[in-house]
Amino acid sequence: MDRIDIDISNYDIIFVGAHIWNFSMSLPMKAFLKNNNFQNKTLIPFFTYSGVATKNRIIEEIEELTNTNDIKKAYVYF
Repeated sequence: MDRIDIDISNYDIIFVGAHIWNFSMSLPMKAFLKNNNFQNKTLIPFFTYSGVATKNRIIEEIEELTNTNDIKKAYVYF
């Protein structure tokens, strides 16, 4: 995955938006999550397509890719 350089150091709350394709986030979103420091940040995820089981799996993916445990309720748009 390529590195996506976005300076998030000035933000305490970050909305993470992604479309769900084939029950997973896109590779660019995974790269963004993996390659940035989310320590002491609050993440608020939202998705443009999902199902109940998929939503839970996507939250798990975010937890695996980031170093934060402050992930708020996800907003899902069908």
